[in-house]
This record gives sequence, C-alpha cells and structure tokens, in this order.
Amino acid sequence: IPAFYFDASCELEWIVIDGLQRLTAFRNFLVGEHKERFRGFQYLKDFEGFTFDELPRQYIRRVKEAPIIAYTVEKGTPDEVVFNIFQRINTGVLPLNDQEIRQALHHGKVTELAQELAASKEFLEATQYAIKTERMIDREYVTRFIAFTELDYKKDYRGNIDSFLIKAMKKVNNYSESDLARIRDNFKRIMIYCEKIFGRYAFRKYSQEYRRGPINKAIFEMWSVIFNGLEEQELEVLLANKEKFL
Repeated sequence: IPAFYFDASCELEWIVIDGLQRLTAFRNFLVGEHKERFRGFQYLKDFEGFTFDELPRQYIRRVKEAPIIAYTVEKGTPDEVVFNIFQRINTGVLPLNDQEIRQALHHGKVTELAQELAASKEFLEATQYAIKTERMIDREYVTRFIAFTELDYKKDYRGNIDSFLIKAMKKVNNYSESDLARIRDNFKRIMIYCEKIFGRYAFRKYSQEYRRGPINKAIFEMWSVIFNGLEEQELEVLLANKEKFL
C-alpha cells in the first residue's frame, strides 16, 4: 500500500493530503458494523460476496497486520509549504486543482460561504451562468472576491495568489456570524451593480465592436475591488450614466 500523507498541525483532527480513497476503502470494507461485500476479485474468487468478517481467520489476521507508512506535516509548517507538498504528491486519477486543494486544507466557514455565494442568484446573473461549477471554478471566483475585499491587498499580496487566498481563508474561518453576513451582503450588492451596469459585458474584455471575450478572473477581481470601495450613492451615479461609463 502506498504511503499516506497527513497534515497533523491540529493534533485532534488530521487532514488527509494523500490517501483518501484508500482510507475510504478501509472504512467501507474493514471497519464498522455494516461492512460492504467484496466484489470483482481478480484472484481469491472463492471469497466473492464475503464481508471482511466472513473471510478465513488467517486472511483477516494478514490484513490487520499489514504495515502502513504514514508521513505527517507537523504543527508550525508554513501554509505555503503544506500547499506545495499537497501539489507535489497530488497524483491521483484526477489530480485536484488548486481551489480543490485549498478547499480540503481550509474547510470551514469560508468554504461553506463560498459554496453558498457561488450558487447565489446574484452571482449567477452577473456572470451570465458562464462560470463552470465543475472542479469548484465558481467557488474560486468567490474566494478571490473575499480575499481582495477582506485583506489589504496592497500590503498582503506579494504576487503569490495561493498564499494570498490561503491567508484570507484562514482569517474568514475565524469570523463571527455578523462578519460573514457582512461579506454575504456586500458580495450580493456588488454583483447586482455589476450586472446592472455592465450587463452581458460584466467581467469580460470586449472590442470596439462590442464583441465580448470569456469571463476574466483579473477583471472580476478588479471591478470587485473598485466597487467595494464605492459608496451606494457613487454606484448609483455610475448606474445612471452607464452608457457613458461603458
């Protein structure tokens, strides 16, 4: 069995970096009262349909005594190092993308909020339903909004977007419900104004002939930051003069 890797910085709750499918197989077939039955054996076909507890005693003992190698990332390891380790050993059938890694390492209030806002009517209409939900691409957009509006990007952003987003996620995971509500309301407010002002050109480059390109992450971040810095009255001025503004 290949080695397992865990983020053990929290002693009470290790995070699986590599080996989740193997651990899930252990749980489904070897542990607990309601074990699944073995199917599709290449060898030992006499045991088709058996549960683990129904195997001959010598096989149960051999499985239980099989050695397992586990490597742990200890407390105090910098977040960017943990993220880099995850990237390097992430070699499954379908390797995780960066947002999926961040989601796994920093699950909590911020990931739940990103999931909620990515499915919100305001975000979907502002982006014209054009951002894919597969592989958490839509949640990455929301996470970027949160990072650029909750952190002082002029001071905290040093060119490494992964470190920047991780810092924001860790910060928001410690927020109160009132702070989460503030982010939620602000995000929806800005998405509404982006949709009203830009329409079908929101977050896109477009030519002088108004031929539009795809949704652009950098433009999404830029207008999120700019609109976040405007008062309601200022946004209303832009809306009243949107043709001139465009």
